[in-house]
Amino acid sequence: MNVLAAAIISLVFILPAAAQDKPVATSENTVSDQEALDQCRAAALAKGLDGEARKKAISACVVEAAPKIASRFHCLMDPKLKTLDQEARLLAIEDCVKGKP
Repeated sequence: MNVLAAAIISLVFILPAAAQDKPVATSENTVSDQEALDQCRAAALAKGLDGEARKKAISACVVEAAPKIASRFHCLMDPKLKTLDQEARLLAIEDCVKGKP
């Protein structure tokens, strides 16, 4: 649960913007979500970005490289889910990520 909370908190700071570099994922070279996030962070660091510009670059890169992370984050921010207990909330988030109403 702590890992999920840490991921959510880190995504709050990195999702709202745009970047050009993204990890390449092909059928032969698939990248895990964590690897994609790490590569996006490295790309922003290599560009010498810091502060808000770095957050925006990482955010945009993650949205393109690991849409599952971005989708999950979008679902986590749904205000309707905040009123649910933990188990119901987790199920609702999974349904949201899968595109179920």
